[in-house]
Amino acid sequence: MNTPIPNSSNKLTQIKIWVYTSGVIILIFGMMLSWSAVRAKDTVMRAESLQQAHIVSRTIKAQWIKELSGTEADLGTALYERLKYQMSLSRETNTHWEWLYVMGRNANGEIFFYVDSEPDSDEDASPAGQIYDEATKELIAIFDTGEAIVEGPVSDSWGLWISPLIPITDPLSNEVIGVFGIDITADTWRKIVWRAAIFPAANTLLLLILLFSGYHLMTKRRSIG
Repeated sequence: MNTPIPNSSNKLTQIKIWVYTSGVIILIFGMMLSWSAVRAKDTVMRAESLQQAHIVSRTIKAQWIKELSGTEADLGTALYERLKYQMSLSRETNTHWEWLYVMGRNANGEIFFYVDSEPDSDEDASPAGQIYDEATKELIAIFDTGEAIVEGPVSDSWGLWISPLIPITDPLSNEVIGVFGIDITADTWRKIVWRAAIFPAANTLLLLILLFSGYHLMTKRRSIG
């Protein structure tokens, strides 16, 4: 029979404390890395979506918006249908885009739709002249600041969205006459963003498995010995 090593229980206790402390540190550090990766991915996606929205917005001429009345009278006109068709084609270039649209602001300060990418027969379509009374302060402010933004997540009657918003400016007066927007569902956005956490989370899990597996083997050998 083997003679017990003096203070072996104390050593095991110290090792156990060290292992569990290390595990907590690894877990916290891994969570911080994962969250940092998610935040970084979100920042990159916002920059990319804004750039993509800028590119699409350049296909919409300010003169076309000036020629629209922003009322039901636009429905069925050649220019209105052209813009609607053009935006529906643009939407097909990116599977993450849900809706594309151009909004205006009337004399009463109300935000309304000029045109969107949905067929007018669709129940979710926003026909010309429809007032959007759920506009956020950030969206309304674009008509004054002329600054492009990525808004969201913001909820409205249609859902929860993250939206790059681009001002359309009259080249003669430099006045913002419309805002072009692209809606991306928050669920879609989150799924893409949280994929960035997979690598640091997997590494964290692997380190924890190695740490506690090693501790388990060590204690098992000591108990046998």
